[in-house]
Amino acid sequence: MTLATLFDPAFFKRILPVALPLALRHFLISSLSLIDTVMISNVSETSIAAVDLANQITFLFIVTMIGITGGASIYTSQYWGNKDHRGIKRTLGLTLMVALVFGGATSLFAFFFPEQILSFYTDTPAIISEGSLYLQIVAFSYVLSGISLSYGAALQSIRRPKLPVLISVVALSLNTLLNYIFIFGNFGAPEMGIAGAAMATLLSRIVEVLLLVYIAYRLKTPVAATVKELTAFTGEYVTRVFKTSLPIVINQFMWAGGTSIYKRYYAQLGRDAITAVSISEKTISMFIIIFFGTATAASVIIGNSIGENNMEQAKQDGHRILILAPMAGIIVALLFYAISPVVPTIFSVTGEMRDTTLVVLSVFAVTLPFKMYNMHLVDGVLRSGGDTKVGMLLDVCGVWLIGIPVAHISTTYFNFPIEVVYLLIASEELIKAVVGTMRIASGKWIRRLISDNEKYE
Repeated sequence: MTLATLFDPAFFKRILPVALPLALRHFLISSLSLIDTVMISNVSETSIAAVDLANQITFLFIVTMIGITGGASIYTSQYWGNKDHRGIKRTLGLTLMVALVFGGATSLFAFFFPEQILSFYTDTPAIISEGSLYLQIVAFSYVLSGISLSYGAALQSIRRPKLPVLISVVALSLNTLLNYIFIFGNFGAPEMGIAGAAMATLLSRIVEVLLLVYIAYRLKTPVAATVKELTAFTGEYVTRVFKTSLPIVINQFMWAGGTSIYKRYYAQLGRDAITAVSISEKTISMFIIIFFGTATAASVIIGNSIGENNMEQAKQDGHRILILAPMAGIIVALLFYAISPVVPTIFSVTGEMRDTTLVVLSVFAVTLPFKMYNMHLVDGVLRSGGDTKVGMLLDVCGVWLIGIPVAHISTTYFNFPIEVVYLLIASEELIKAVVGTMRIASGKWIRRLISDNEKYE
């Protein structure tokens, strides 16, 4: 691919209108978590660890829901390319049904068993106590998050990402204000500490969902479906969507579960280690999350091309994206490294914990280009082409066959410092990149999952 082809203006005209709003939305969603952590850091360092570990169940839920909506988005993107609005609506309905069931089950689990969940990660009583209090309140937000993610994914798949972005701005602003009120007891409210952060998250999520659904219907967007349209799916259709989506759901859940288990090994190295990782992850997520937008946008435009039966365009875009992603990753890694010295100050950590955090931040920067490449490889290119099984194998095997064994050996037997443990775990990214690139080169990743006849069913 020549430089002229790589930087073809027509490509950027197609991807940027989708990528920029999505990147902004993901940035704002990540900011909700970061704001909680920054404000909680003014309460205590124990509270930072408690919120981080309590949010592991939230992380598992959100990532699994992204897998569910991601599988549906493959169909939605191709339906949009094929101008099939009925297909879009029944796909949304199926996603909402799953979100309600899965969200409800997760909420019950988190509410009734918070101490057992926290005890899996740590045996520190103070962290378990504070984390349980936080989790029992946040648990009520999971169904709401599922609904929000379902509508957001449908809108972005039909190239309408601006509405979810605007709603996210409102939710972020409200969450920040409510944090200020409830955590520190301002404007006459009681000082609630960590429980206040949880309450702020729950209330902002309620407002987010109500606004998103109301405006989507008020503006008569293509996702403004009747109950009949949302439930107009047959058993054959459910089987077909689940067959494509299941590898993505397994992928997301197993990957998230594995990375969550990493936290258990980090916690073995002490409170300073888990706090340093928590701060580093929250900070780097502000950079990585932007690329979720470009990876999702890549999936949308490639999926649209496949729906239009323009396979050559889809292949060319896939190759172009996988060249541009690591290039952007290097630039962002350098920027991240440059600002890292100010991060400990933002989170009010000093002394030895500050030094540990700075080292971990540097290691995170080194691994960033590889993470960017793999994110676009699996979530952007392979997924849009319907090659979900290979994407699942890359992510799941990377974490469970490489990452977790390395984490266990390096912490349990060698007691390496946290920065060495993290760098060793990240070696799975390199192996994933090599194997995934071979799959792309084979050309077997691209397939059309819909039929023109569906428009008339």
